[in-house]
Amino acid sequence: MKKITILVIVSFLLCGCGKNNENIVDDMNGKVISCSQLEEMKKENDTAILVDVRTEEEYLENHLTDAINIPLDDILNNVGMDDIDKDVPIIVYCRSGSRSSEAMSKLISEGYKYVYDLGSINKC
Repeated sequence: MKKITILVIVSFLLCGCGKNNENIVDDMNGKVISCSQLEEMKKENDTAILVDVRTEEEYLENHLTDAINIPLDDILNNVGMDDIDKDVPIIVYCRSGSRSSEAMSKLISEGYKYVYDLGSINKC
């Protein structure tokens, strides 16, 4: 009986862990989202802004549909964000997820209320 109980508990825990991929994950400074969550956000909120924080050259090579380009260096130097309302959802992404995480932290520190990190362009 103990073996069955342990097996049921372990199975429950393993199944529960697999579902975390679709949940919005709280980061220390914001939210990390998946590509499917990005699509849902775009459907539900047409004011959300998708920001590619890579360099202009990287952006011109390829970017996600409807994304605007504001390189991380500009965000860190408070350039290019003046016209974006601090109450509008902002989704940031980059090549690997490192620059987008840094951009998310900076935007939150500047008072943007709804900032989401999509991470790497390659996962979409």
